[in-house]
Order: sequence, then structure tokens, then C-alpha cells
Amino acid sequence: MTASLDGYKPDEKLVRIGPNELKGVSLDLEPILYKVVITTNVESGDVRYAPVEVSKDPKTGEQKYRQVGLPRLVYIKDKSASLPELRGGTYGFDVNGGVDYEPYNGVVTVPGGDNKETIELPVTLTYLRSTATFSSLTSDQWDLPANGNIGKGLLTMKGPGVAIPHLEIYRHYRDFEIVSDVRMINGMGASFVVHASADKENYYLITLTGPNAAEPYKFSGFLVKNGVPQRIMSVSISHLKETIKPNKDFLVKITVKDNNLDVRINEAGKYVPLGVVVDPNRNFSIGAPGVAGGKDEQTQFGSFLVCSPQCPK
Repeated sequence: MTASLDGYKPDEKLVRIGPNELKGVSLDLEPILYKVVITTNVESGDVRYAPVEVSKDPKTGEQKYRQVGLPRLVYIKDKSASLPELRGGTYGFDVNGGVDYEPYNGVVTVPGGDNKETIELPVTLTYLRSTATFSSLTSDQWDLPANGNIGKGLLTMKGPGVAIPHLEIYRHYRDFEIVSDVRMINGMGASFVVHASADKENYYLITLTGPNAAEPYKFSGFLVKNGVPQRIMSVSISHLKETIKPNKDFLVKITVKDNNLDVRINEAGKYVPLGVVVDPNRNFSIGAPGVAGGKDEQTQFGSFLVCSPQCPK
């Protein structure tokens, strides 16, 4: 004898019944339970979830969700949280990673299309704003391009590419300051990025060129959108030839406030203003700081300090 019911595992028993014999049979149907494993980019936090009922707004067609069961709470540990023993249905969930992250609200239906009992669900929380000081020059703390490397406390760029901090907490600065010790190894140039996106396709680019560049002794600001640079401004810095000559270390300070990027070079113990890059359209209001390399450029960064809103004097 076999019994089956939607949402339950079927049960089967062999029963022998004699002529004109009545016999009771108990079949135990166990509910099919599912598990959702949420993987995220935060080390700790919590996930609240509950069954929901789905309806559609007759006017707008928008889907709406109404909680129909008691909420439960599980904790994120090592970037993962498990929602266990779920009956088939739709569940709403909120992922919270602490005050520095924007909460994530989502909906999941079990079972999924492949009917698996365990569903993997990746969730990425958005970091709201970086405030911590960043000063590391070790390779595990940077997302380096193929033409970049770090060794003996020096970040070296030899060719095109963008390098930004690896950890999420250092990728979302608004108003901040960069102070960096730079050396143009081959006299071509040195470049910095401001408010870079995670894919390194959108950012502000600050370039300083040396005597061997196609446009020597220029300070320029660019808006890079989808990998395509657009020059915002450019001025001559030929009066600083001695300060930025090849194989000589010099100190650069970039102060970012709203849509203004104030760039200065330290000369004889004082910061000399080069100019201010202004984006009137405020294309990128938040993002990662970093460095960049250009074609044939060889540049060395002996320090890279990021502070919010400003570094100590």
C-alpha cells in the first residue's frame, strides 16, 4: 500500500489481508523539508525570515508580500547563514550586516526550479561609507592588476591597470584625503584614482607627467566612464621639474570634498597647489581610492595613506 501527498515524502507498506478481514494501516508521511544557505560578503550579522503570501496589485501589477507565519532568526557566521527545515513555499528574508551595511530584503521560493533540497543563495550587502584609515602596502590588502606588484613595502606599476584596496571597508569613501610618496622610475608619469567602482571601469583619474611623457610636465584630471577617459582639465607643472624628476621621491596630497579634487605636491616641506579637478555633474560621489598605470609608465609608490575626512597635519 502506498500513500503520497504534495509536500510530503511518500510512504509504502506491505500488508497481508485475509479473506473478509479488516485491518487498519498507518502510513507515516514525512514533510519534505528544504534548506536555504545564504552566502554573503559580511563576516557576521543576522537573517530574519518568515513565510509570506504573494499577491498582485490589480492596478499596477506589482507583486506584494504579506507575512503569514512567525518570523525566525539565524546568525551569519563566516559569511554564511542557513535557513533550515523549510516547508515548500515562499519566504521573505532580511539580511543585516551591522550599521556599516545597507540591509538586504529578498524573497526565495522553495523548492527551486531544480527541485534540490538545499538552495544556495548569494547575497552582497552594500557598504554605506568608508571611514577607516587605510595605509597597507601588502599584496593581500590590494586588488592588483597584472602590471602591478607589491614587494618590500613598495607598490610598483609597470604598464596599464588600476589598483584599489581589496577589502570592502576601504572601497566606499566620500570625502577623504590621499597622501602618497611617489617615484616616476622612467620619468613618464604617476597616476591616482578617486571614487573607483569595484570593476575599475568608472572613476576619476589624476595624472602627473614627467619629462619623458608625450605631454611632459602636465597635471590632468579625467572622468573615466566605462573605461573611457574624458579629460576635465589640464595645467602645466613645469615649474616643479626638480621636484618630480625621474627616480626622485616626492609627496602628493589629494583632498576630496564633494565634487572637488584638490591636488598638491610637497616642495621643500610645503604643499604647493597644482589645481582642483571639479566635476559639475557629480558623476561619482563615492568609491575606492587607488593608483593607476599608463602605457610604458613605471611608477613606484612608497606609501599610500587614506584618511577620512583628512589626514593628520
